Amino acid sequence: MITSRRISLAILVSLGVHALAGAGVIGSSLWHAWRDAPVDVEITGMRLEDLQELPLGAPAAADRGSAASVVAPPQSTPARSPAPQATDRDRAQPKPERVRTPRPPPS
Repeated sequence: MITSRRISLAILVSLGVHALAGAGVIGSSLWHAWRDAPVDVEITGMRLEDLQELPLGAPAAADRGSAASVVAPPQSTPARSPAPQATDRDRAQPKPERVRTPRPPPS
């Protein structure tokens, strides 16, 4: 009983250590890659009038049937060409039977 507990504990500890090591390698590589990535910041000015003109929320009930909602046409499947007929040359040939020779008894 004790040996089976030790074995299962050893396996769990090993898996945990390997998971931590893998997470450390992946984390450090991501940290170094993101730290060196260029950051592009663009600052623009904005007036309060610009914010009031933005259409926020769902469209009004009158606008729901407008041309803005376009329905996609049903997709048709392309016609398939018939499968080529296999010739005698294309068909697989059965493998020849392997002849087994008896092994000599060990001396």
